[in-house]
Amino acid sequence: MKYFWTSAQRWHNTLSGEGIAGQYIQEICTVQTKFPYYLCSYCADAKIAIEIAQQLITQGKEIKTLIFIDVIWDQSSKQLQNRLNYLRHNLLEFGPSYLS
Repeated sequence: MKYFWTSAQRWHNTLSGEGIAGQYIQEICTVQTKFPYYLCSYCADAKIAIEIAQQLITQGKEIKTLIFIDVIWDQSSKQLQNRLNYLRHNLLEFGPSYLS
């Protein structure tokens, strides 16, 4: 079970991404009553940002920008491990310039 802290200083139980997104939307609309909205998400919160954007669009509000920073989309641990091994191999073979 996840919790979300609201500006009213109360804990709310949320059981799904839709519920979390709905509570974030309440907070967003309290702070910024006019749209378009510019949304940015970091790391694992990308799915919540997508859900927020979808709910806002369903409400007839405009999303001007949706930005994702440092996101790793769901992958099985085997796929992720293979990808990390590939990157490590290239780094060792080609050196630090591989990363630029």
